[in-house]
Amino acid sequence: MNIQVCDKNEIKTNIENYYKKSMECLNQNKIEEGLNYAFKIHMITNSKIKIPYLAILYIEYGHDIKDLLMIEKGIFLLKENKEELKKNFNEFQILYNLANGYLYYYTLTNQKFRGSENIVLTIKNYYNESLMKNKTRLLKSNTLTNLGNLYHELNRFFDALECYEKSLKCNPDYGMTYYNKGILLKKYALIMNNDLSLIYDAYLCFEKTLKDETIHPQVKYSANREIKTIKKYFDIELLKKEHDLNIKEEYKHDTKFEKFYHEFCMKNRLYINICDYCQKCDRSYGDRECIKKMTVKIDVTLEKDPFLILSSYLNQIKMEFASSRLYLILSQYPKNNLKFIHENVTMIETYSYELNNINIQLLKDSFNNFYNILDKIAYFINEYCELGEKKSKIYFKNIWYSKFNYQSSKKSIIRDELNIDNPYLSALIDITEDLNWGDKKILNMIRNTITHKYLNIQLYNQDENNKSISPEELLKNTIDLAKIVRNVIIYTICFVDYEENKNNKENSFKIKALEVPNILK
Repeated sequence: MNIQVCDKNEIKTNIENYYKKSMECLNQNKIEEGLNYAFKIHMITNSKIKIPYLAILYIEYGHDIKDLLMIEKGIFLLKENKEELKKNFNEFQILYNLANGYLYYYTLTNQKFRGSENIVLTIKNYYNESLMKNKTRLLKSNTLTNLGNLYHELNRFFDALECYEKSLKCNPDYGMTYYNKGILLKKYALIMNNDLSLIYDAYLCFEKTLKDETIHPQVKYSANREIKTIKKYFDIELLKKEHDLNIKEEYKHDTKFEKFYHEFCMKNRLYINICDYCQKCDRSYGDRECIKKMTVKIDVTLEKDPFLILSSYLNQIKMEFASSRLYLILSQYPKNNLKFIHENVTMIETYSYELNNINIQLLKDSFNNFYNILDKIAYFINEYCELGEKKSKIYFKNIWYSKFNYQSSKKSIIRDELNIDNPYLSALIDITEDLNWGDKKILNMIRNTITHKYLNIQLYNQDENNKSISPEELLKNTIDLAKIVRNVIIYTICFVDYEENKNNKENSFKIKALEVPNILK
């Protein structure tokens, strides 16, 4: 029997009450009782007000009870009524819940495509759109946590950790973020050879999870289990002691520029360094990552040692990154006193409001050089994986594919040689998809404009075709690109280390190569 209510305000009040009670039941793991409240909303007739509430409940309960059809129903309701819903509801909330629906679909099915739609790209697009439109601190924290969870699922550990850090700045008490960050820090500790300081950081995250009284019972149980496991294998006091020993003293800089340079790198996480997330220990300073080891045949000569050859490539990549980073930081240094350079260049007034000065040019060159590094990493991958691609056809955007389609990620087929179990390879391919078809495609467009056309830097940008942008937009995009390239370099190093660890176990006739000689550095 349908529930008949005449007054519109009364309908809305009833729906909101049923929705609130249903979500409370979900958080308390009272699934059957919560679904009864959802059913009461469903039975209210002649009201479009119920659609977003019902859709969210379908998505959240579908995720909890692993009901794929229920999740799809929630997605359908939100997508079909998106424009109508925007009249009465905040768009960022609709986008956030759509992203959640697709994320739950992806984690349940592990399918990258839903028809012709790339689910992973769709999730990221919805979350990022929601973040741009959202001014609500708590929902922003939820969005960043869920986006971090997606990156974690895609093995983009450094990207995930950055999302968790941003989430905690929005909501320092959010238990779900602490729990997910703790799980990720345990993986970080493994990458850092069971680093005790990181294990202690993970332990602290699980403790902070339990302080959130709104946390789901299952998450509370899991956090307690993680704490017990750490206590079982480690002495907490010893972990704390190791953690405190690693806390760095304040850096002393020889010049003001060196101080500015270091602070800029730390603020934007621009060191090629796995440990720079914490910014508490000496290891967080500088470009420290390199290939730890490689296995080579016993009779190989020094000149043909693949470890030395590939390390030489990597040395050049790291130095080009350092050079590009220097251009970026120089362009922002307030006391660089370089204006004499552009003041001695004769220019014609074009009345286009275009900005031409040496700092803008440094920023353009920095952007272009950062992007060029990606193609050099593709060359490194081609050599290491012995893909046999012609040098003239090696680009980061297509090195992973035996068949590459500019318009479609689904029609681009991963090479058979790269269908291997390596979490860092999947991270590299996912970044490539962001640049080719996802929300980072804008970086590709800017690079092509700088390289092959003319990119005008104007005080106020009104060009939707990316032929002109403001200095602030160029700076933001350059830092964004620098962080992507930094992560790509680290994921590439981790990819090689992961493969070499497998090789060590599989090939007893091989030996570890020596450290890179200084002459090749």
